[in-house]
Parts: sequence; C-alpha cells; structure tokens
Amino acid sequence: MKKYLKISGLSILLLTVVINIVSCGQEYLDEAKVYTALDGTTFYTSEQDAVQAVTAAYTILQGRALYKVELYALEYSAGDYAMTEGGFQYANFENFQFDNTESQVITNVYKDCYKGIARANAVLDKVPQISFTDKALQERIIGEARFLRALYYFHLAKVYGAVPIIDRLIEGPNDPLYFPSRNPVEEVYAFIEADLKAAIPVLPNKGEYSAEDRGRATAGAAQGYLGKVYLYQKKFGPARDAFAEIINGKYGNYSLVDFEDNFTDSNENNAESVFEIQFVGGFGNIWAGDDTGSETESTYLGTLFGPKRFGNAYPSDHINAVFDDNGEANSLRRIYTIARPGDSWRSWDPVTIDQWNARIPDAGGSSAIRKGNLGPDETQLQSGINYRMMRYADVLLMFAEAENEANGPTALAYNAINQVRDRAGVAPLPAGLSKAEFFQKIKTERELEFAFEVSKYFDLIRWGLGSEMPGFKVGKNELIPIPASEIGKNENLLPNNPGW
Repeated sequence: MKKYLKISGLSILLLTVVINIVSCGQEYLDEAKVYTALDGTTFYTSEQDAVQAVTAAYTILQGRALYKVELYALEYSAGDYAMTEGGFQYANFENFQFDNTESQVITNVYKDCYKGIARANAVLDKVPQISFTDKALQERIIGEARFLRALYYFHLAKVYGAVPIIDRLIEGPNDPLYFPSRNPVEEVYAFIEADLKAAIPVLPNKGEYSAEDRGRATAGAAQGYLGKVYLYQKKFGPARDAFAEIINGKYGNYSLVDFEDNFTDSNENNAESVFEIQFVGGFGNIWAGDDTGSETESTYLGTLFGPKRFGNAYPSDHINAVFDDNGEANSLRRIYTIARPGDSWRSWDPVTIDQWNARIPDAGGSSAIRKGNLGPDETQLQSGINYRMMRYADVLLMFAEAENEANGPTALAYNAINQVRDRAGVAPLPAGLSKAEFFQKIKTERELEFAFEVSKYFDLIRWGLGSEMPGFKVGKNELIPIPASEIGKNENLLPNNPGW
C-alpha cells in the first residue's frame, strides 16, 4: 500500500516531528495504519512505528513537485518536448524564461526535497532509540532513511547547487539550523556520499526483500546513486568502480528486459529496475493536494503528456530527428518512446492522428509521446505506471562513460554500451573510436535511451553543454535559482545563484 505522510509547519526549514500519516494503495505500504497528529515523543516507540516513519519518507517522490508531474517541466527546457496550448502552465520553461518567483517547479522542488529530508531526519533521530527485537530491521530502516536523504540532497545539488545541510531535526527558533546558510556544493556532495556509503552495507541486495517490501531501497540502488554522484563530480575512477560492482553482481542480479517493460504498468520492479517510484491508480481525488489522505497516488505523466488525454506536449522535431538520423526510425526504442502514425499501440492499430487530442495536430505535431503512458487505455490522472528512477541501462551507460573518461574506449566500455544498443535492436558501435568519438556516441546513446526521462537536461549541464538547449544562458542556467519565497523567509540563503 502506498502511503502519504504530512509534516506540519509553514516553512520547510521549520519542520518539527509532529506528523500525519494516512494510507492507501498497494505493495510494500499494504500494512500501513492511519495515524493523525502524532507527537514525536510518543509515536516512535515500536518497530511498526519505525517502518511507518521511513515509509513516509518515500512518499515525497510520488508528490506533484517531483515525479507525479512538475519535474517533467524541465523537458520543455531540454528541447525534447514541443508545447501545445495545454502546456501553458509551464510556458516559461521553454527557452529558460522562468525566474525565482515561479511557484510550481522552482519553488516546490526545493520545498518538497526538504520535506523528504525532514522525514528521513526524523527516522535517523528517533529510530535508534527504539528497542528492536530484529536488529537487522532497525539497521535496514536507518539505511533506507540515509539513502532517501541522500537522494533528496542529490536532487537539490543538481538543481540548485549550494544548499543548507540540515542533518537533524530542528529544535526551534534558537536552533542554529532555524535560519541556515547554504553549504558549498562540494560539502553537499560529500554529505551525500557519506549517507550512501553508510546505507549500502545495511540494505538488502536486489531480490532479497519479501514481496510486501518490494520497491524499498536496496544496496544496489545506493551503490548506483553513489556511482552517479561520483560521475556528476567527474570522479571517473571511483564512478567506474562503483558501477562495475553492480555489473559484476555484488548487489544482486540485474539485467536488461524488453524495452517496453520499463514504461508500462506490467512487469514493474523487474530485473532492470535499480530503483523505481511506486505509483498506483484507480482511487482518490485526482485534484486533491499532496498528503491529504484523499490524494490519488497515481502518476500524471500519461494524462498530461500523452495523446489521448490532455496532450500538453508532443515530441519535438529535434528528438524525432535524433532517432531518424541515427538509424532508429523503426527501432524498438523509437517505437516505444515516440508514437507515429502507422504504429501499433494497443487498440490503436494502426495509430492515426485523429485518435489524439486535437491540441497536438493543432500545434503542428505529427508524433506523440508514448513512453510512460498507455495510449488508448490511459485513464484521466489515474495511471499506476511506476517511474523507473534508475535502470540497469543507465548503470551500463554511466559505466561506459566513466570507463572511457578514466581509461579510454576499452573493450569493457564497448561491451557496456553495446548491450544497450543490442536490446534496442541496433548494430554495435564500430571499433577503433577515439576517446572523444566514443564520448559523442555515449551522448547520443543517452539521448535515445532516456528521452522524456528527465535525463537530457542534467546530462547536458554536467557535461558543460547546456548551450545546446534552446535559450540556455551560459553562466546562469547551469543552476535554477533559490526560490524567492524561501529567501523571503531566510536571508541567509543569499546570495542567489550566478545570474539570478
């Protein structure tokens, strides 16, 4: 069962341990109980309380600010989404026209990441004080909280750069963390690394969770994100070694599956899944706010961007050309990423434009976003498709990138990227590429493999290639600004990021 928890308080930096938990859904949250306005001094007394508390730290990932809907607005900036009239709420993300007063993505991603951090901190502060009969469970819960705290801080570091490190619960207005200053991004990354390294040895490997706990953080997920954090800092040797341990099976058996199985509501938590967000549809008030108890726990991706429902976007000419120019006009990867007339898509056989929301053809679109939605079977804001945050394909391509940077295009680097290409039904890379040529192949491979997965935006920025995105201003758009609303509460967050 998927569960929501609400933290009380007006400011994200003024969070206390007073929490609300409500429950509904499926899978590892099935045993959730309903708790209301529980004081932190009385709630954290049992093993079940600890499980409920760490479960609540996952639910922010399901929220609107992150993977339910709002984070996808960055795809408009990346240039792979072409906007229709339905995307008016995110119009300022095209060509990087947003500013620090934008409430949906700029402000809410910041706030929600700190909500997740506060929930993880509550677990890390309180759970060690609980008497457990199962010490391994206690260690696992602490490991889950460290993993989640690291994950939220990784989002903050990628998006905002230097941010305050809140490593415990805040005790009140006299607490030094009540109005914190920003820590240098290097310190934030070091903090993330420490959390992930602490989580890895106490988390189960892939396949070791029971069915009711499937979807929780694993050692492989923590190791995968440790490698990714290294990669983003250009620590190529450590990144290469971290990914190699996953590939070599130290943390369980990972493998590629049929490409389509990563983006539908079947075969979830499969062999390719390193970490995914659990969504479920079919209940709840689709317009309710997060953590209200009546909020649906579905993803909005298919409804907002799919062709049957709102049609707020369609694939840009650029991303269509990337597939066509690289010999993938009819590859499995293109077919399950971009729908074109003549394709077969469930009961749309063949696909025709007149089956779609008129916003798409009215905007000049002749293709539709297929990845992550169910086409003719898409329900309105009730899709239960899990979001695969990290796939084994990503591990392979990040390994190939780190190996190439550390040692050049070795046989190991070729083998990793060619596994992904073989699954897509395309030929292996030609032998004899230089280091620079091999990097260009990785760059294109990532664009093809992860289109519409909020990957390209961050890839281009970390490579120093942000200027490839329309409207990107070098020296400014490498980071999103600290929200004006947060600076209004805490002037210690100044100065803002360069250019803002």
